[in-house]
Amino acid sequence: MKNKNFFILPIILENILFCISTIVGQTNQDSGISESFFNINLPMEHNQVNDKLVMPLRWIGTGSGLGFSYLRTSPKAYHEISLLMLVSGLKNRYHHKGYAIELTMEDILNYKVISSRSGGVIYLGPQIKWDAKFNFFRDWDDSHIYWLNSYEVGLSLKWNKYYKERQNISVSAQVPLFALVSRPPENQYTDQPPLIKPAYYFKSLNENLRFVTVNNYFSLRIHADYSFQMKSGNMIGGSWLFDYKASKISRNITSISNILMIRYYKIFGKK
Repeated sequence: MKNKNFFILPIILENILFCISTIVGQTNQDSGISESFFNINLPMEHNQVNDKLVMPLRWIGTGSGLGFSYLRTSPKAYHEISLLMLVSGLKNRYHHKGYAIELTMEDILNYKVISSRSGGVIYLGPQIKWDAKFNFFRDWDDSHIYWLNSYEVGLSLKWNKYYKERQNISVSAQVPLFALVSRPPENQYTDQPPLIKPAYYFKSLNENLRFVTVNNYFSLRIHADYSFQMKSGNMIGGSWLFDYKASKISRNITSISNILMIRYYKIFGKK
């Protein structure tokens, strides 16, 4: 029953943000242009993991994946829902090999706060995020998975500026205020868990969820983006995403990701 409540909280917050976003879009249609975008991302990732549950060594790897997002902008706010999936190989200094899988779903609703001196606009608002990281250290432990799963609620800050009407640059940062976090136990007694069953991964991610603050869990995400509007009206661009996570639950784990993305924006709504 306790785990069910943890699922309900992110769903309620998601619905609240969506309803607020709809109201904001309606109240600002008369004061300027509102646009909707569908975005496809092609990421390339450099991944670093140090999990003391396994060994005090750093694992490094590269990988790729796929991402999607929906973005709605208005003169006073923007709302973005995104999904990012990544797969990368891992290797430590002794050439032991492993794999990493990450799934991130994020909902950001930001409001215009002030126009900056540089000519851009500063936005501030809430964000909720689900981030699941799976690590499989094949040559060190081929019987178990190791994970860091978090449901975060926090703040998002964004600076955005248009150049010559067709170019746009933005820099944003997100930090959680609190989160629900799950990690493997220090001793995994099941010798051969059902790794071939998808349900096992979802069940493991949500076992022993704990309410945490910055004292034992910290996350920082920085995103810099550039886009250019083509003659067709759609947009292309590139971005850099930096993601840092550290948790003290079930021994320390640190995860650092640097992601470069090619982005394509399809404009399908403009008012």
